[in-house]
Amino acid sequence: MTTATHLHLTGVRAERRDAAAELAGLLTPLAGPSLLGLTIFGSSVSADYDGPAGRLTSIAVLDRINLDRLADLAEHGPRLARLDIAAPLIMTPESIERSRDTFALELLEVMQFHTTVCGRDHFEHIEIESEHLRLQIERRFKQMLLDLRQGVLYSSGREGILSEVVESMGDRLFRALRGLLWLRGRTEPMSRAHVLAAIRERTGCDLPGVREAVTDKMIHDWDEFKSLYGDLERLAALSDEMAPEQ
Repeated sequence: MTTATHLHLTGVRAERRDAAAELAGLLTPLAGPSLLGLTIFGSSVSADYDGPAGRLTSIAVLDRINLDRLADLAEHGPRLARLDIAAPLIMTPESIERSRDTFALELLEVMQFHTTVCGRDHFEHIEIESEHLRLQIERRFKQMLLDLRQGVLYSSGREGILSEVVESMGDRLFRALRGLLWLRGRTEPMSRAHVLAAIRERTGCDLPGVREAVTDKMIHDWDEFKSLYGDLERLAALSDEMAPEQ
């Protein structure tokens, strides 16, 4: 099994280094020379992501996709789950290149919060087209508006369901907000608190509904739900206004 001495673990938060080494040690013999790189991203990489290091998220870059090898890896799923390690995303260099338009927000997050523990870093110099990113941001805000409307219909007046809908939007919200800031020239990684402050400064929007939605509180009332809806309408309009003139 691969040991930590063969890995570049200094970019991983200290409390998650053993988990990163465990994952690398599992992938290396399974994938063999097909493994071109293993990249850890998200909260396990940087405190700027905010809060404690959560579930270890990663991308394994392979030279080709072999479903038999993926099935072998799946057998270790329960063990990885006990260690709070998510199943790695499996990509090839070609699929990363082809994803720059459709997964621009996700790739931007990886670019800002990642470290490669073995092999080549395939995410350091990704070029993201501004219009691809803007379109995905606009779709993301509008999808969240749809989710809120559907939440009202499904809730049958039960505020607990509406609260769950709001609570589920945190990560999606911050990906879209970081993307909006990137379009406005703020390309550096930022904590969630700094994201909210920078969005207020750059857009002139106070966004009280967004602020309440991303707090640690577990219960969100009807007024907070409506406030979030109004904020998302403003953000969707803002992203639409940023489209280049024809």
